[in-house]
Amino acid sequence: MSATLHARAKERFSELVERPPADREATLEALRREDPKLHAEVVRWLAADDQTTQADFLDRPPAFLLGRPSSAPSAPVAGTEIRGDRGYQIVREIGRGGIGVVYLAERSDGDFTQTVAIKVVHRSGEEIERRFRAERQILAALDHPHIARLLDGGTASDGSPFLVMEYVEGRRIDEACAARHLDARGRVELMLDVCSAVAAAHQRLVIHRDLKPANILVTADGTVKLLDFGIAKLLDPTDADWTLAETQLGGQPLTPRYASPEQMRGEPVSTATDVYALGVILYELLTGRSPYRADPRSARAWEQAVCEEEPLSPSTTSARTAPLPGDPADRAVVLPAPPPDLEVEVDLAAIVLKALRKTPAERYPTVDALADDLRRYLSGWPVTARKGTALYRTGRFVRRHRLSLLIAAGVAALLVGWTLSLRSQLAATRIERDKAARVASFMVDLFKVADPDQTRGETVTARDLLDRGVDQLHRDLSDQPAVRAQLLDTVGAVYESLGNYEPAIANLRQAVTLRRTLHPAEPLALAESLGHLGTAYRDAERLPEAETALTEELSILRREAPADDIRRLAALNRFATLRGAQNRDDEREKLLEQVLAAHLQRLHIPALPWDPKGTPLSREHEDLAMVLHNLGELAYRRGDPTLGLARLEASLAIKRARFGPQHTSIATTYQVIGACWSARGDHQKSLEAGQKALEIRRARLGEEHPLTASTYSNVGNQLQLLGRFDEAIQNYERALAIYRKSFGEKSAQAAFALSNLAPAYSQADRLEEGLSAAREALSIRLSLYPATDENIAYTRTGLAECLALAHQPKEAAEERGKAAEIFTSAYGADHLTTLETRVDYGADLIALDRMDDAEKTLRAALSPLEKNPDGAMLLAVARFELARSIADRDKTEARRLAEQSLRTLRSLPETARLPKSRVEALLATLAR
Repeated sequence: MSATLHARAKERFSELVERPPADREATLEALRREDPKLHAEVVRWLAADDQTTQADFLDRPPAFLLGRPSSAPSAPVAGTEIRGDRGYQIVREIGRGGIGVVYLAERSDGDFTQTVAIKVVHRSGEEIERRFRAERQILAALDHPHIARLLDGGTASDGSPFLVMEYVEGRRIDEACAARHLDARGRVELMLDVCSAVAAAHQRLVIHRDLKPANILVTADGTVKLLDFGIAKLLDPTDADWTLAETQLGGQPLTPRYASPEQMRGEPVSTATDVYALGVILYELLTGRSPYRADPRSARAWEQAVCEEEPLSPSTTSARTAPLPGDPADRAVVLPAPPPDLEVEVDLAAIVLKALRKTPAERYPTVDALADDLRRYLSGWPVTARKGTALYRTGRFVRRHRLSLLIAAGVAALLVGWTLSLRSQLAATRIERDKAARVASFMVDLFKVADPDQTRGETVTARDLLDRGVDQLHRDLSDQPAVRAQLLDTVGAVYESLGNYEPAIANLRQAVTLRRTLHPAEPLALAESLGHLGTAYRDAERLPEAETALTEELSILRREAPADDIRRLAALNRFATLRGAQNRDDEREKLLEQVLAAHLQRLHIPALPWDPKGTPLSREHEDLAMVLHNLGELAYRRGDPTLGLARLEASLAIKRARFGPQHTSIATTYQVIGACWSARGDHQKSLEAGQKALEIRRARLGEEHPLTASTYSNVGNQLQLLGRFDEAIQNYERALAIYRKSFGEKSAQAAFALSNLAPAYSQADRLEEGLSAAREALSIRLSLYPATDENIAYTRTGLAECLALAHQPKEAAEERGKAAEIFTSAYGADHLTTLETRVDYGADLIALDRMDDAEKTLRAALSPLEKNPDGAMLLAVARFELARSIADRDKTEARRLAEQSLRTLRSLPETARLPKSRVEALLATLAR
C-alpha cells in the first residue's frame, strides 16, 4: 500500500470516528462507490479501532464491509407470502448472512405441507444480484446428502430475489460435538462427512470459501449438512456467468477467523483455501481454542497472525491446558470446550498442522487427500503428514493388528521385534560410541598442548587451544565428516563466545558445508550450525549474511520440528535479536511475544512476574529468561524504561536461580538495567548496575573481550553523567583500545567508543581532543551507515556537545538540528531521545541569542515531557532552559518554571546534567 493511500485513509478515519453511526455508514457507502481501495483501507482502520466493530468482524463482516445501503427495504413479517413456482408463507426469521436474511417458511400451495428455509436478498445492486444468481446456480448443481438442497427460487413482490432451501434443524458442529461429548475419533468422523460434502463441491469446480461451524449443522440423528454457498467461487474461468470476484478483506465478505492467508492478502483462492478452513475447524473441535493467540478483536493483529504466526500443535493445546490469564484470544472467542480427557495424538496433530500451512502448495492438494489421511489415522495406518520412518510404520501396523498379532504370532512376533530393535539400537550405539571416541581422542590431544614440557613454560590461553585444535581438524578426521562437522561447530561457537568473530565464522561455515552433505540424515544438526553461524555474523555486524543463515535455520526447523519445539523457539528468539540489530522493532516484538507465550504455556507458568524459588529449573527456563531480557531491552529502546525494568528484573531472577550470581548472561541483563535507570534519571543506580556487569565480565571473559569493552563504555557514560569526568575518560579509553584491537581502527565499534569519549574530553576541558575524537567518530560512521541512520544522529549529538563546550554555538545547533530530524523520523517526536535532543537544541539557540526560536522549540518539548513519568530529569532541564529563554520578557513565568525545575531536581539524585546550583543562580537573578 502506498504512503499516500495510508495517509488519506488515516485522515478519513479521523473524520469518521467523530460522527454518529448512521452518518458514518452513509459516508462509508458513498466512499465505497467513489474509491473502493480507500474504502477498504478505512474499514481496516475502523475494525482495528472500534471494539464493537472488531467483535462483529470476527464472526461475520460488519454491515459497512458488505457495502449495505443506508436505507434497506423493510423485512417481511410473519404471514407474508412469497411466490415462486409454489407459494410459501413466512413463519419467522432464523438467521442473517452476508447478503440476505433467512426465514423459516411453510409451503402453502395446498398440495402438501413442507417446512423450508428461504433466503431473501434485502439489498440491491448489480453485484449483489449477480452473486445471488451465482449462488442459486451453484446450489442447483450440487446434489449431495451432506449439502442442503435447493428446492425453488424466484423474485418476491418487492423485487427481492430469494432462494428456497431444505430446512435443516440441527446444531452447529462445534456445539453438537460438545452436547454429545464426542471424543477425538467421533469429532474426526463428523469432519469426514464435512470433507465429503466439500470434495463433492470441488468436483463440481466450486470452492466454498466461507467454511465455519455456523455453516455446518448436525441434525439430531447425526447427519451433517453443509450450508451457505453465498460467497462460493467457481474454478472454471471460461464460464463468465459463474465466475465471481475474489474475496478480499475489506472488500468482499469473508469470515476472518476461518480465512486462509491467501484470502487475507487478497490473493487468488483455490481448493487449498477450503482445506485451510477445514483445518481451523478441526483444530477448534479438538482443542476448544483458536490456532492463533492474537487478539481477534483487532482486524490488523488477526490478519498478521494468520499470515505469519505458526499455530501451536493441537497435541499441546488441549482442553486440559488452562488459558493464560489475559490471553486476548480466550477473552474474545468462547468456543465449546472438548471433554477434559480428550487427547490429540501426534498423528492427528500433524494432519491438522499440515492443513494449516501458510503456503497453499504445502497443504493437502485436495480435500480428498485430507480425508484420506484422517481415515488412515482412524484405521491406525501411517499418515502422510508425518515422516514415514520404518519404526513409525511398524508402530502403526502393530496398532492396527494388535489382537490378531497376539493371537497368530504371539511370542514369535515379540522375539522378532525385540531382535530387530536390539540390532538397530546396537548399530546406533556403535555409531555414537565411535563418534564419542573420536571426539574424546581429539579433546585429549588438544589439551596435551598445555603440557609444560610442550609449552616450555609459556602460558597457554583458550585461544591458543582453539587455534591448535583447528590446525589438527584440518589434518585429521577426513574420514569422519559427521565428527569433523560437530567439532568445527563446537570450536566455532566457542570462538564466537570469546568475541573472535572471524575465526568463528570461518569454522562455522566449514561445519555448515559438511553438514549440508549430511542434511537428509541430520537436518537438525545442519540447523544447529546455521544458528551458530547466523549468531556469529550478527555479532560481527554482517547482518545480510546473518539473515540468510538464520532464515535457513528457521526453514529447516519449521519442517522438522513442531511449532512449540524448544529448538524452534530458540531459533525464533535468535531471529528476533537479528531484527533488533536491523532496527525492525515491530517484527522483533511480534516474534518475542510469540516465543514468550509458547514458553509460558510449556512451563505451566500462569502469569508474570514469576518467582522461580523452589522450582527445578531447566534449559527452557534459560530460554525464557533470554526472551524476557530481549523484551526488556526492546521496551527500553522504545522509550519505556519502567516496563523495561520489570521485564529485566524478571529475567534476572530466573538467571540467578539457574546459574548463581556470576554468570555472563547476568552481566548482560545488568547492563541493560543500568541503561533503564539512566533513562529514568537515576545515574547512581545505573552506575551500580554497570559496575556489577563489569565485575562479572572481567572475571569471566577477561580484559580483552568486546563485551567487556561495551561494559567499560556504559560505566564511563554513567560516571560522565555524575560529573566524574576523569574516571569516565579512563573507562572510555579502555573500551576504545579493546575495540581497535578486536575490530580495527576504522570499525563501527571504534567509532562507538570515540563518540562516547569525545564529550567526556570536552567536559574535562580537553576541548581539542574532544573535537578531534567527535569528528573522527562521525567520519567513520558516515563511511559505514546511511546519513539518516540513528548511529549518525548519536554521533552528531556528541559532536554538538563538544562544539557547545568549545563556544561554537552555531555549529553545535546545526549538528543538533540534523540529529533531531533523524531521531524524529526513527523514533517519533515524543520519544525521550528525540525530546532530549530538542531540549539541547533549544539551549544552543539561547546561546545564539535566538530567544523566540528557543522558546518555541522548548515549549514543543515541554508538553510530551509533562505526560511521560520516565522523563523527570529531562523535564526539569526543559523548564530551566525555557525559563532562561523568556527571562527578559516574562520574569513571572520564568520564575515559576525555574521553581518547578528546582523542586524536581531536589527529588532526584544530583547529576552533572543540571546541577541545582545553576537553577538557584537563575532564580537569584530573576529576583532582582
